Amino acid sequence: RSAPPHRREPAPLSASAHTGQLNAPMKAVGLALFGYFLWPLHDTVIKLLTEGYSTAQILFFGRLLSVPVAVGLILWRQGVSGLRPRRPWLHAARGALSIVDMILFVSAIALTSLANAITISFASPLIMTALSVMFLGERVNWKQWLAVAAGFVGVVIVFQPSAAGFGLASIYAFGSAVAYAAFLILTRAMTRTESIPSMMFWNSSIVMTAMGVMMIPEWKTPQGDDVWLFVYLAFSGVLAQYVTTAAFRYGEASLLAPIQYTALIWAAIAGYLVFDDVPSAMLWIGAALIMAATLYVIRGEATARRARREAAAAAPDQVKT
Repeated sequence: RSAPPHRREPAPLSASAHTGQLNAPMKAVGLALFGYFLWPLHDTVIKLLTEGYSTAQILFFGRLLSVPVAVGLILWRQGVSGLRPRRPWLHAARGALSIVDMILFVSAIALTSLANAITISFASPLIMTALSVMFLGERVNWKQWLAVAAGFVGVVIVFQPSAAGFGLASIYAFGSAVAYAAFLILTRAMTRTESIPSMMFWNSSIVMTAMGVMMIPEWKTPQGDDVWLFVYLAFSGVLAQYVTTAAFRYGEASLLAPIQYTALIWAAIAGYLVFDDVPSAMLWIGAALIMAATLYVIRGEATARRARREAAAAAPDQVKT
């Protein structure tokens, strides 16, 4: 879900390119706090439902409202032309990565606590930094590489038996983080030609179609309170996605990056109240290392972007002189 640890569209990578970055930091912080409160609750319901329903059925309902909302926003802002993809095969690849990411994440939280799975997923931006060097040709200095290494030490600490444990759940969670990082890398490359609304629409459509087909053999009609859990899942998914996307439109990623880690607090509280899970001391140590490393990398990227903007702004003046 850093690109935040939860399964959503990564607006911070491209908001300014297609929707216009707005400067309202207090509004951005408020929206981000609300969004990262909603996501752990959304994940809590997912974990509850994994006890009786297939992953495909859960993910289908989690995206149920995303497609109609995305279509409505596109038609309102851009018209029918906003639905047209310029590179359909890349949309398909991005959708496939999203499916892998979400299936692995749901599989992880079915086997371990919310706090464990979310902490390991915090490694996504560190993995993304490494992948961006290989696939996008971006430059990373030695200090940033050192921060990435420190972050992975944090992941290893969380893997230890006294924390999440190096078992299937940890492998699923880390695999989800890798898939999400690749998803973000592809997103960054696609924003050069594709609009955010189009990417949201096609990603949600691909996920819903795949999950709709996969859930048919294992379909189970919700009964009793489960009906309301599925209803909540559908509404909370689209609301959390919209709120966090809006937050990154009003504020820069470097401002909002620390706020995403409040999700771990809510996940720990929800895990304790609903599942009687108590995060270990090793988990908090590992989480602190991952968070510190991620914030350093994000701040470094923000500084580099600011330097490039200032250099580009100064270039015309140098030509004139």
